[in-house]
Amino acid sequence: MGRQIKPRRHLSISLTRLGKPLVQVSDTAAVVFERIAFENSRERGVVMTNSANCEIRACLFRNLGRNAVDITGGSKCGVVSTEVYDTGAGGVNLDGGDRKTLTPSAHYVRNCEFHHFNRIEKTYRPAVDFKGVGQILSHSYIHHSDAGMILFAGNDHLIEYNEFAYGMQHADEMGAIYTGRDPSACGTVIRYNYFHHMGSQLGGCGTECISFDDGSGFCRIYGNVFYKSADGHIGGNGAVGLRIENNVFIRNKRPIKISNWGSGWHEWVRGKGRKQSHNIPDKIFNDTVNILEPPYSTRYPELVEMYHSGPKADRFKSNKIVTNVFVDEPLGKLPDPAKNLALKGDPGFENMAQENFTLKNDSVVFEKLPDFKPIPFEKIGLQKDEYRK
Repeated sequence: MGRQIKPRRHLSISLTRLGKPLVQVSDTAAVVFERIAFENSRERGVVMTNSANCEIRACLFRNLGRNAVDITGGSKCGVVSTEVYDTGAGGVNLDGGDRKTLTPSAHYVRNCEFHHFNRIEKTYRPAVDFKGVGQILSHSYIHHSDAGMILFAGNDHLIEYNEFAYGMQHADEMGAIYTGRDPSACGTVIRYNYFHHMGSQLGGCGTECISFDDGSGFCRIYGNVFYKSADGHIGGNGAVGLRIENNVFIRNKRPIKISNWGSGWHEWVRGKGRKQSHNIPDKIFNDTVNILEPPYSTRYPELVEMYHSGPKADRFKSNKIVTNVFVDEPLGKLPDPAKNLALKGDPGFENMAQENFTLKNDSVVFEKLPDFKPIPFEKIGLQKDEYRK
């Protein structure tokens, strides 16, 4: 997985006064940028607005004052086999689709590498930032970040087959993948990713690989591998409606930590008490979103049920945590620990010492947890294509 970063030699010094994006595209279709280096600007690299089927292929983004790419509105625009590093404030921002109708934009980032992307703004400037509906991140390698790596809001995004390493190195109280404070942000799937060597030594509240903060949830986490990752692999501050299934957790002191607020979640969504300042009611009932009416009520019926269930419901038990494997770490507090498996030592990985966590066909996992499905570990991360040999 991944590769070693070679020291970079800078043989020249460049100074720029350019205070606007290098390229701006709007109301356009089928434009392709290929094998171009976008660098040396105080602003962004490429900005696409209300465009369709445009693509950035095999490009390089570096030495920018802000982030690399903004894609807003339109549909099916993406970034492929591209490297982003030494940016001032993040990588690629994807925002499209219609939250009122839950129509996806299908914008995408595929087979890309991101690292050292917080030179100026250290927090909440991730490698990929999702908003809207139906964005996709796949087969990418994201590593060496000061803080978080993925930030998502909105609905029905897909994060799959990515490798995340050495994230949140100088941060606390956050997740490599993070969302929060909007219960209507449902439907995202995080599957077949590899998280390893995460977190910092700052102490404090700690960090997680995936974090659902302030009453968020209703997403699926399936088929991921977590190894030596942060203070906790998955965290939730009052998280609800999560489906955490078929994952492998390896050598961490707190694999899953989800707080049970009791009546807290209900107070937030009803706008009561001291938590009223977070304006959660305005996020679930507005001109775009109404969680009690279609398409939200039909697409996410569990959210409607949770809204009506009352302040005495056990929020922790609303999360489905089953068919997971815990290797050399405790199960911790789970709603149904009997439906998960805790083991000591190598359960039958291809090569645990070299971090090849593919399970062999004769692994004890398949015997003791018959419903567990093989994880395609060999398909995770960067892939060879016509641009990336």
